[in-house]
Amino acid sequence: MTAPSAPSAPSAELVPVTGADAAPASGAARPSGRPSGLLPPLRRWAAGLPGWWPVAAGALLGLLLGGAWAVLTPPRYAATSQVVVEPVRSAEGGDPAVMAAVGWAQLYGRLATDPAVLADAGAPVRDAELRAATSPDAPVVEITATAGRPALAVTAADALAGALIRHGEQAADATGARLSLLLPAAAPAAPVTPAPLVCVATALTAGTLLGTFPLLLGRRRRTP
Repeated sequence: MTAPSAPSAPSAELVPVTGADAAPASGAARPSGRPSGLLPPLRRWAAGLPGWWPVAAGALLGLLLGGAWAVLTPPRYAATSQVVVEPVRSAEGGDPAVMAAVGWAQLYGRLATDPAVLADAGAPVRDAELRAATSPDAPVVEITATAGRPALAVTAADALAGALIRHGEQAADATGARLSLLLPAAAPAAPVTPAPLVCVATALTAGTLLGTFPLLLGRRRRTP
């Protein structure tokens, strides 16, 4: 008859320790004393601003950039000379002669900035921006020179007008038209660029439009 075996000891169940009962392991990172939900100072400050602050910031930035643009851009001055084309002879006479002069004025307006005419004008036109314009109703060529100084603009416009007149005199027998100076260039009283009001208004408008983009994007994200 076998002796009864001793009862086995009950096995201990492993229960995970969570929450406050868990002891921190040695060497484990301890949480800092700062609450995790606290925003950085800059984000807190931005969160307290009104919703339209990007528009105001963009407008202010555009205002500053426009003012700097108007102040730092070198001024440019423009002066204009006028050359008139007169009919010397016409087989038909009367209005056809005037119409022929208008046609020659159109042609000379295109030739005014030709390299040969510019070379004849000489040094005054080298540091200036030159353009010529004509009218469909009048036999007049307007020559405008733009430069960094008023005196240089006047000199360049008159020099190119004189060169164009000389070229017209050489071809007067063939064209039947004569060129002469109708109005010499006058010294400009104010620069044509930069225009302070235009610079500030343009930059202010651009800055305001850029400032509205964050608002539009925010509304689009909130829209279901």
